[in-house]
Amino acid sequence: MKKLMLFVLCLIFIYPNVNAALIQGTVYDISLNKLENVILVINTEPEQKLVLMDSNYSLNLPKGSYNIKAFYYENRILEASSEQEISVASEGNYTLDLILFPSLEEEDILFNQSNFEFQEDIGFEKKVPTLFLIAVGLAVVLFIIFKFKKKPNKKELEKELETKFDDIYLNNVINLIKKNEGRMTQKDIRKELKISEAKVSLILTQLESEGRIKKIKKGRGNIVILNKN
Repeated sequence: MKKLMLFVLCLIFIYPNVNAALIQGTVYDISLNKLENVILVINTEPEQKLVLMDSNYSLNLPKGSYNIKAFYYENRILEASSEQEISVASEGNYTLDLILFPSLEEEDILFNQSNFEFQEDIGFEKKVPTLFLIAVGLAVVLFIIFKFKKKPNKKELEKELETKFDDIYLNNVINLIKKNEGRMTQKDIRKELKISEAKVSLILTQLESEGRIKKIKKGRGNIVILNKN
């Protein structure tokens, strides 16, 4: 009897995943370049967290439904992520490659960022003083024209100046996307131009209404693509 129990225990330890499926694949970024040091989170019981030293992974999962999340960090900042729902219905070997898309979220769900302070640089004029001087000169010219042509209307003048400033931002966004092969995330546009999220949203909405760009919803943000006219 003892020998039979010992034999059964050996079978359990030798074949622990007899009812499991082998899920394996490679992790890529949006440009299909392989990514290393990716963190995988699988909602098994207990939850599994794996750090991939190379771009390949392998998982033994019992039958059931699972959520696989992948995160890629650079300098403790979330740069790309992906979330995949899978259902294991039978045993066997399966290939599931993961493509991570640029992160459009500000929060970091795995690292505690409470010791870091971020302050938005609103000094856009300092970065591009030439454009600022042009805008100021344009404002002066408009003021002189209205001064001698007719009694200036303050509301009309402010609206005209606001339109001219917006044109500068619009052109800068278009040029920035062109330099990045016609595709950027909304988050990266805001970082490059050092302007607020609300301002970026207004600019992209106007450009999209003019047919100059199109936005693709991804997660909680947008990927902005330049239209080829």
